Amino acid sequence: MRPHFVDQSISLQSKNSKRHRKALAAVIQSAIECLEPRTLLTSIISGQTIAGAIAAQGNTAAYSFSAAVNDSFEVSLGDANSASAFEPLMHIFDPQGNEINASASHGTTNTNTSVRQFYQVPSGSGGNYTILVEDDTGTHTGAYDLELAIAPATQASDADGDGGTIATGQTKTGTINRTGDLDIFTFSAAQNNTFEVSLGDPNATSAFEPLMLIYDPHGDEINASASHGTDNTDTSVRQFFQVPT
Repeated sequence: MRPHFVDQSISLQSKNSKRHRKALAAVIQSAIECLEPRTLLTSIISGQTIAGAIAAQGNTAAYSFSAAVNDSFEVSLGDANSASAFEPLMHIFDPQGNEINASASHGTTNTNTSVRQFYQVPSGSGGNYTILVEDDTGTHTGAYDLELAIAPATQASDADGDGGTIATGQTKTGTINRTGDLDIFTFSAAQNNTFEVSLGDPNATSAFEPLMLIYDPHGDEINASASHGTDNTDTSVRQFFQVPT
């Protein structure tokens, strides 16, 4: 946006005139306000949920995060609740200003839903990434939640109390609280250890359709060529893996 200044002539015949001083202050304030509109980036870290809202038609919100070479990340954008009329649309740009996953669609004309993007940072593209959030058609408003998961990374505490560390033999309960909700768990495994991770609905009434992705300490997804999700409910998915030397 080009700066726009207000051009007004003010006669200052009397420098001590309160009226003239007020008029001059009004012109200065008008010029400052015309310069003010700009996109301010809100930072987001892995594991964090940021609640926001598109308060007026055509509004855009911008967020930034840092990711190193070979990091894998997922960004999820969803309606905060079923009352929101927001139709999620999300664009992500790398440190060079190029849109990632540019050939895919990252929006929806549905409500009470979510969109997401996965990406592994290639060589030469580590740095600050930018997320732009807006309504898909620019004609709706509503509340949304934005979430970020980076691997490997130190994870922020989950806003809903889910996720965290998990130990062998432990069962952790959790809930997908809204469309697009992500829960992140971490564990430690030594070279040559073999592990199995299982994710399932806690009972027959759950509408959760399990999906689980596991990333190694280098940011690479394990068993990446296989499917790790299901469109069914009251079921489970699992993964086996032996840590290489």
